[in-house]
Amino acid sequence: MRALVREAGVLRLVEVETPRALADDEVLLRIELAGLCRTDCQVAEGRLGGGVTRRILGHEVAGVVVDRGPAAMGVEVGARVSVDPRIRCGACEACLLGQDCLAPRFLGVDVDGGFADYLRVPAASAVVAPLGLDLRAVAYIEPIAATLAILEAGIRRGERGAIFGRGRIAALAARILALHGFPAILLHDPRQDPPLAPGSLDFAVEAGIEEGTLAAMVRALRPRGRIVLKSRAIEALALEPMALIRRELRIAAAYYGSFAAAADLAGDPRLDLEPLWAEPRPLSAFAEVFAEAARGEGRKLFFSLVEADA
Repeated sequence: MRALVREAGVLRLVEVETPRALADDEVLLRIELAGLCRTDCQVAEGRLGGGVTRRILGHEVAGVVVDRGPAAMGVEVGARVSVDPRIRCGACEACLLGQDCLAPRFLGVDVDGGFADYLRVPAASAVVAPLGLDLRAVAYIEPIAATLAILEAGIRRGERGAIFGRGRIAALAARILALHGFPAILLHDPRQDPPLAPGSLDFAVEAGIEEGTLAAMVRALRPRGRIVLKSRAIEALALEPMALIRRELRIAAAYYGSFAAAADLAGDPRLDLEPLWAEPRPLSAFAEVFAEAARGEGRKLFFSLVEADA
């Protein structure tokens, strides 16, 4: 099968062996569409997963189940699915208790991912999509689930809030918050917009951390306000503890919300995702697609794996 891999520090489209032998609880997906995100770019640059000799990238996928192990539950052959990219270890105390895994492996970073014709994952990681859903919406279930985590970070309806960032990630957060009872949420780009009034916010959501973003959020928050970290920045952040302590600010980190809720929301016309999406391009165009992603994050970029590359 075709697969986009980072090998010896270089991104290549190569042919690799198609996964054959499934574990009892695994399913095999034929990938139809895959989205490109910051994490994939960081892996391609060697900033994540750099110690691995070879890795197939990709974790935002839309695929069809073509095979399943004898103990794979909850998903049938022929189902169209997305994937929760956190692959549980199955052995830690939390896994044994049915809780969130303490050391999950991440698809496309710690284990081979979905920029390939086929992908093997545990059945428990497959997220069944509503019938008739646009393939881009199926692949977009993962970003929606990641954004839904903001709602679990302690913010409340009626509070004054702002999203600090720009591009599609900030826009998606604004759409989801508005749909869940935060209609007056402010989109604020600290690089271009005038500073917000000190103490004007009850909460601030970080959707693209850059130098000065955290300090701008701190200044804009009222006493006992809340900072929500969302963008999964891998660089260390400069933090002035006394600025937080004096006003008793809270910091919450948001990772993932419900994938089932995200699958339902992906087909909700009120969310209006179409303006956030670019047209899919073939996997063979990976160099230009990654170059476009490096220039900005205005629209979600997708790889189509349905049609043969020209």
